[in-house]
Amino acid sequence: RCLIFVSLQIEEEQLQPVPGRFESVEEYISVFEPLLFEECRAQLYSNWEESLEVSSNYVRVGIKTIERRERGWYDVVVIPSHEYKWSFKEGDVAVLSSPRPGT
Repeated sequence: RCLIFVSLQIEEEQLQPVPGRFESVEEYISVFEPLLFEECRAQLYSNWEESLEVSSNYVRVGIKTIERRERGWYDVVVIPSHEYKWSFKEGDVAVLSSPRPGT
C-alpha cells in the first residue's frame, strides 16, 4: 500500500503570519499546518519539474481503490497496466498525472 499525494492546494488566505506567542495548541496547529503543507507542495512541485527534465520514466497505472481520509487526504491503491519491476520505499513520492507527464 502506498500513500500518494493526490492534490493539495492552499489558499493564500489560509496562510497566517506566525505570532510571537500562541494562546493554544489549536492556534499553533492552525498557523503552522497550512505553512507546512505549502512548503511540502512547493518541494514536491520542484522535484516533479526536475524529474521531467532528467527522465522520461513513467508507469501507466489504473486506480484500484480510493479511500478518503481526514482533512483532505486519500489512500489510493494503484495497479500497473503492464508488469513493471518497481516498488516504493518509505519516503518515496509518486506523482499522479493525466495525461502522461511531459505531454
